[in-house]
Amino acid sequence: MEPENSNGQTEQAGTDYTWSARVDDPSSGPPMLNVTGTGTFPTPGYRVKLYIHEPPSFNPSILLLNKVVLAPTGAEPDVVTTIDTEPFQWPFNGWTQVAIFPEGTIVDVKRDP
Repeated sequence: MEPENSNGQTEQAGTDYTWSARVDDPSSGPPMLNVTGTGTFPTPGYRVKLYIHEPPSFNPSILLLNKVVLAPTGAEPDVVTTIDTEPFQWPFNGWTQVAIFPEGTIVDVKRDP
């Protein structure tokens, strides 16, 4: 898998983000890190994507991700809305934490026993 780069429109909207980072061990294939979240936005129609940060962390136990917010492309009602981020999935590489930028939020990686 090649890391995705953020080439989309960036807008720093949204508040009250909550994040989760979990390792799933599928019955076949490598373990996968899944990062998901929610945020509050002034209208529906926003999209939130996560991308691998470049350059990578100097600390190999922390995965750095960039949060990119894509604004609605059309008219939307003024209704405060909670929106799920697009799921981020990547082959697990032993990370214990994920840092999400630009805020610098640190999320501990959970792994089912």
